[in-house]
Amino acid sequence: MTNTYLPDHSRTWVLSGGLSGAVGVFAYFGAAFLPVPDIVGLVLAFAFGPLIAIASLGLAQALINGPPRVGAQVAAFLGAAAGIVVLAMLTVQQALFAAYENIPGTDTARTSLIALGDAVHFGLDIAWDCLISASIVLFALQMWGSPPFGRIFSTLGVVFGLLLFGINIAAFPSPPDSIGWVDMGPFCALWMLAVYIRMCMAGRDRKRKDGLTPARS
Repeated sequence: MTNTYLPDHSRTWVLSGGLSGAVGVFAYFGAAFLPVPDIVGLVLAFAFGPLIAIASLGLAQALINGPPRVGAQVAAFLGAAAGIVVLAMLTVQQALFAAYENIPGTDTARTSLIALGDAVHFGLDIAWDCLISASIVLFALQMWGSPPFGRIFSTLGVVFGLLLFGINIAAFPSPPDSIGWVDMGPFCALWMLAVYIRMCMAGRDRKRKDGLTPARS
């Protein structure tokens, strides 16, 4: 029988990914709900995407139990891509909001220009939703038989990911909350936060176990 232990670089990925993801989710809620100065809000919002990208790569390592699984690797790729897209969406969105303020209120084209700008960042927003929901569902499916996570994480991830995708596609091109529908983003963010905390715990436990028990084959 073969016992599988993560090499040092994999443990580092798990811990780094878990910490990055947890900080990223806190940045997400901080930018959305805390009364912080505008520049701090921008830093928190723009940090979210890159931190989630790093966390996705680390989560794939956390799910290793033997040979790397294709599903986890694809989920990591989609999660990293989602992080890049949400950074693009947020930077474009904030640039557009700043530009809106420079359009004179008497300009007859103001409404059309704002509608055009909104369409751009709404389109990037749905791209982010599609990528992150696919990543969540794929990761959640891999968690079903994974000791650090198990069936509860798996079931909730699949349900939240599918609802995020379905609601946003049905509401497209408008964001769900703008038409009075449920926004699954905060629910998915809380699930992700729980996953990242569990990653940190799993990475720490594996490091302790690896220090006490030599690898054998």
